[in-house]
Amino acid sequence: MSRPRTPVVVGLSPGIGTSTVRAALHAREGSLRDGAADILVCGTDGLAVAESLVTNPAHPRPVLLVAAPAWPPALERRFGAVVPLPHVGRWAGLPPPLDEAAALLGQPFAHLPRPLQAYAASLRHVASVVVRSGLVAQPAPPVVVRPRSVELWRGLRPVERAERPAPIDRHDTACLDDEALEAAGRAG
Repeated sequence: MSRPRTPVVVGLSPGIGTSTVRAALHAREGSLRDGAADILVCGTDGLAVAESLVTNPAHPRPVLLVAAPAWPPALERRFGAVVPLPHVGRWAGLPPPLDEAAALLGQPFAHLPRPLQAYAASLRHVASVVVRSGLVAQPAPPVVVRPRSVELWRGLRPVERAERPAPIDRHDTACLDDEALEAAGRAG
C-alpha cells in the first residue's frame, strides 16, 4: 500500500482562511493558476468562481469548503462534497493562528473550546471525504479549470487592415527625390 499524497488546498476568496485550513489539515497550499486542488475554500464572494469551475468527471472531484450561510444547490452536484466552514470569532482580524490550527485535529473533540468544535467537526468531515473518495491515493490532485469567457460571433468577422501610406500625388514632385519618383512611376 502506497503512502497517501499530501492534499492541496486552494482558496477561491481572498482572506477566507485558506492558510488556516491548510495548517489544520497538514496540507499544502496551491493556487487556481496551478489548476489542481483536492480542497477548495471559498466565501460568499467566491461562490460564482466555484460555480464556474470545471473538473474532469472521470476522476474524483474536489471538496468545497464554504464559509457562507448558504450556497446554490447546483454546487452539491459539481463537487465531491460541499461542507460548511464555520466562522471562528476569536480568530477574526488576527494573523492566521497556524499553530493552533495545526494542533486542532489532534486534540480530543470534548477538550476543544466550544467555538472551535464546529470548525474541527467540519475539517474532520472534509478529511474523511478526501480519504474515502480516493483523492489522496491519486498521484496528483484533480485538475480544476476556470474556463475563459468566450465571445460568441455570428457571421464574418471584420478584417483589420494595416494602414496604408497616403498615395503620392504625381503632380507634386517638388519634394521627391529620384528614387521616390521612380517608385511612384512603377506603382502607377
